[in-house]
Order: sequence, then C-alpha cells, then structure tokens
Amino acid sequence: MRNPNNPPTIYPVVAAPRMNAIEGLVTAHLAANAARSDIADSELIALAAEFAATPGTLKAIKDRLNLS
Repeated sequence: MRNPNNPPTIYPVVAAPRMNAIEGLVTAHLAANAARSDIADSELIALAAEFAATPGTLKAIKDRLNLS
C-alpha cells in the first residue's frame, strides 16, 4: 500500500532528439578516447546533465551503443 502523504517521485522524460544528441556526445567521447581500454561511467555522466537528473538514461544510452 502506498503512503498518500508521500507521493511517488516523477522524473522528467528525455525527449528523443535530446537522447540522439546525448548518444552523439557519448559516441564522440568514445571515438576521441579510442586508445583507452576502459572508460568510467563517471566520464560519461559528465557529458550530459540528464544522466544525473533522469534515472535510467545512462543505461539506455549504453544499451543503444551496446556498451557494458
């Protein structure tokens, strides 16, 4: 049962054009750092504010680019 005094948190939805722009930023960052074998998630999170503001955005981008 949900507590009526504690409404659920509503997260903003990232629009498709912005997701495409973020995907481009991440792709460019990966291409610029192609010599490195491992890039930390914190580096990717620093590329766009949506990663911190909207849960699941990083996972969605990593899924789109087939990253682990």
